[in-house]
Amino acid sequence: MGENGKRLGRTYSRRGWLAYLTGGGAIAVALIMALSPAATAASASVVLHPAYHGVVAPSNSLSQSGCGKVSSSKKWHFSLHTGLGGEAGKGLAASCAKSLAGVGQTSSASSGGGFEAAIALPRIAHSATAINASIEAKWTTTLSATDGGRSPACNGVTYTYNDNITEWEWNSFSNYAIQENDSSNGIWYNYSYNVASVPSPFNLNNTTFYYHDISSGTDSYCEAYASGFAEIYGYLMDTTTGSEVYQSSNTVGLNGEMFDVFMEVYNQTDFGCSQYYEWDQGHSYGSNATTCYSYNTTLTSELYNYVPTFTSSIGSNNSISWTNSSTVSGSIVFNGPFSSHNHYVLLLNVYGDFYAENTWQHGSASYNFNMATLGNGMKLSSITIA
Repeated sequence: MGENGKRLGRTYSRRGWLAYLTGGGAIAVALIMALSPAATAASASVVLHPAYHGVVAPSNSLSQSGCGKVSSSKKWHFSLHTGLGGEAGKGLAASCAKSLAGVGQTSSASSGGGFEAAIALPRIAHSATAINASIEAKWTTTLSATDGGRSPACNGVTYTYNDNITEWEWNSFSNYAIQENDSSNGIWYNYSYNVASVPSPFNLNNTTFYYHDISSGTDSYCEAYASGFAEIYGYLMDTTTGSEVYQSSNTVGLNGEMFDVFMEVYNQTDFGCSQYYEWDQGHSYGSNATTCYSYNTTLTSELYNYVPTFTSSIGSNNSISWTNSSTVSGSIVFNGPFSSHNHYVLLLNVYGDFYAENTWQHGSASYNFNMATLGNGMKLSSITIA
């Protein structure tokens, strides 16, 4: 990954569903009936199929900046009636048709979300040892990143800076003065305080403090970046005690992860100089020498595929892409013991996160995810209590 490569943080809130369980309405009534002592008690082995009784809370978030584009042909959803759920969407990050001073050259597109389903379970027999949720998922995902083939060097978004700060303190810190001059992309900031009162010459001794820091540099970084991630996991809640238990095992994908991929095509030119010196009541740090650095990369392409098996590819290609069509099936299992006097709810969570960003003048990055149409999707086929 490039020096400023990034991975999206992944979080998914499971708040709010309990309000549906305890609130009014037809759904709450159905759940209360399913969990009531009058409901049919489960034997030592029982299999549930759709339609399920419960509540679904979907989450959908789309975001774009610059001239990025993002859309969702099928939002995140889950049907208790059929046990089917998923999402289909795409994003494209490309420069605007025109740009000026870097404005219009940077763009991004992102989408994230999923759903949580709270499914009421019948009374569990004391002899039951496990709850098994059987899940199948099929999807197609494509990620791509390119510099456009017209930018062998990064000639786009450039950041320049100059920092010059000096501080004096004397009479055992009873007096002080500051002089500061800074610039960012040619815009200067100047500040001074009590500089006219600084003793001349300023003696470095046991009662004075002196600090001087000067630096300047230029950084030009261009990238086309795309990433995708999706997972399935579960909890089991004992609504009688309020306790919640995470899945004992998950054989859907790799421990619940369906895929985790990111890629980048980038180039960077970074150079500058700095000088730092500090005197503190008889002790000195740094030096008055100027130190310069230069960090330059040629065109670099990276592709990292973490799931199901880690693979990586590093080179100097102008364009890279990754397409994956997969089907997984497995189970989320919760091991006992269980109490035959308590009520249980299965919490099923499905989450996906996609991101594309581009700063190349002629480049682009994109993603396309389909787990909802054309034979794709996720299904909770059954819940077995045994």
